[in-house]
Amino acid sequence: MSVDEFDPFIERAFDRAPPMPDTALFVADLDARLQSGARFRAVGLGIAGAIGGVVALREMLTLDMDLGGAESLPGVDAAQAAGQSVNLDVASALQAALERWGVADLAVGGLGSMQMFWIAAAAVAALALAGVVRLSQDV
Repeated sequence: MSVDEFDPFIERAFDRAPPMPDTALFVADLDARLQSGARFRAVGLGIAGAIGGVVALREMLTLDMDLGGAESLPGVDAAQAAGQSVNLDVASALQAALERWGVADLAVGGLGSMQMFWIAAAAVAALALAGVVRLSQDV
């Protein structure tokens, strides 16, 4: 065979891969792996959402807003008293629910809220970067 005849012969020989005998098993295994990854992500996101919800609820319970200057309006004292009583009722109900779930004393340590914000922001940025790297490798 000359060089001109050899290249097209090789191209035709390897143009199509022959089907493997375990193709169906390979496809089923690949599908199972993809589904287990999706379940793991869903569970992870659910747990992260629940923890974030508990932390947000706890922060809302300690929210103290002072609008300042509202004392000069007529009827504000009565409205503030009613609002505070409703706020206390809701706060005590939520605190009781948190105590029943065992997360009333959830503390993150000595970290302040701004430190926690920057830690969470760095974690989100790292996850986004990891996602971009993974997407770039898949393409």
